[in-house]
Amino acid sequence: MRRVFAVLLLAVSTAPLGAQRIPAITLRPADAVHPHEFTSVGSVRELSDGRVIVSDGRDDRLLLLDFRDGSARDIGRKGKGPGEFTMVALVHAMGADSSLMVDYFSRRWLLFHRDRIVATVPPDDPAVEATRSAIYGADAMGRVLGRVEPSRRDGITMQTERDSGAVVLVSRKTGAVDTVTKFRLSARQLSQQTNAEGRIIASSSYTTQLMPSEEAFVLFPDGALAIARLNPFRVDWRLPDGKWLRGDSLPVPRIPVTARERRAFERRNGGRSAGALPPGVPRPAGVPEPPSPAFPEFVPPFPLAYGAVLAGPNGQLLIRRSKSADFPNMTYLLVDRAARLVGTFTLRGNEQVVGVGNGWLYITERDEDDIIRLRRHPFPTETKTTG
Repeated sequence: MRRVFAVLLLAVSTAPLGAQRIPAITLRPADAVHPHEFTSVGSVRELSDGRVIVSDGRDDRLLLLDFRDGSARDIGRKGKGPGEFTMVALVHAMGADSSLMVDYFSRRWLLFHRDRIVATVPPDDPAVEATRSAIYGADAMGRVLGRVEPSRRDGITMQTERDSGAVVLVSRKTGAVDTVTKFRLSARQLSQQTNAEGRIIASSSYTTQLMPSEEAFVLFPDGALAIARLNPFRVDWRLPDGKWLRGDSLPVPRIPVTARERRAFERRNGGRSAGALPPGVPRPAGVPEPPSPAFPEFVPPFPLAYGAVLAGPNGQLLIRRSKSADFPNMTYLLVDRAARLVGTFTLRGNEQVVGVGNGWLYITERDEDDIIRLRRHPFPTETKTTG
């Protein structure tokens, strides 16, 4: 009997990660549904009084929503003056009720206090120049998150999954750049043309892989940085004190790209490859024909898409799992700061998590008329083990 027990114990301890049981998170019903109709929701920034700033990039509007009375009003307006913007982008939370948004067309930053644009950071500011005006997060420590990719050259460059970029933290006050780690890029065909003055006159970027993915990172308001790694699938943390925690492989099965997976992908994408121009859209002059994208060997654990990795509740990381034949809806994984998988929950295919607040999840739902509404859910605490 001892010998049999030892064999059984060994079999359990050496079971593949995909066979391990993952806690399922039970999502509570929505506390409120806001009546405003959106065409898109880029980001949701919750304020301390419960109101939220929502960016709608398609309609180029910044809105302040109150779930208590169902009201919605605009913040700022189109223009280049104080309190104005030329383009709506993601609103990043800093400390307390301070926020930041990049005004890309004007190459400047807009600073918010609560529901007002209170200051403008000009294009020649050292921090704006250091990030080339593009940021991917901010914190209460006076830093913004940026990325640096290999320099392009004229002609065609083939970027592979072995190529990497750098994750940088930039001081908003001085523009000082701290390179903290590298991340793996997606496979792409890049092209560029410059004129005699060295100015870029044409450029393009096309994915060379179906189901593309690249390593993703998130900066939290307290200064923690999470990096979702691809191979193996894990989460590395740079904690607020600057110390690194390298996570173990997460117990999520790798899904081979079989003929069944290829058919499921084609159904989801209407038979059109990622990166291809829609039918009838002419290719810009000077832009070469991209290569036909190829399928990877395995479905990537998370897609190359905004919102695939988000700052989650309680300082945890929320990762949206790639869709597959057996996972056709929006499935999310929650990873804590010990780099452990806390649990998973699934939404319908027309739903998506777009923001997290103090005890809340903000979820959009798109209806048959392509209208989006925003819901607020209490974040769940109950979990149960599932296969």
